[in-house]
Amino acid sequence: MAYDPRKPYLSGEQYIYDPDYLAPELRARVIKDVRTLCGALGYDINTVEFAIKDNVPYAIDFMNPAPDAELQSVGEFYHGWVTEAVTNLVFKRLGETTERPALSLGCIS
Repeated sequence: MAYDPRKPYLSGEQYIYDPDYLAPELRARVIKDVRTLCGALGYDINTVEFAIKDNVPYAIDFMNPAPDAELQSVGEFYHGWVTEAVTNLVFKRLGETTERPALSLGCIS
């Protein structure tokens, strides 16, 4: 999601729908890195933020298993996208017959 911090907070305008804002090669790298991070963390849902310098993405925030998807925060397009994606994920998980491994939180039990 393209982000413009100059837009008013909670206006729904900070996240801009532009599917082509990243070059195809950089977009593929970002998707790969997001999937790698989320897989390692065991997250089905997450937000991952990158700072990109000289065409190199640096993950700067990637532990958000309960991301903000409020209409006022992310705007109409992304709110609808998240709502549909999470709904599809819930039904996918409900239809699974194999158990998923429990996640370990280290010293927290």
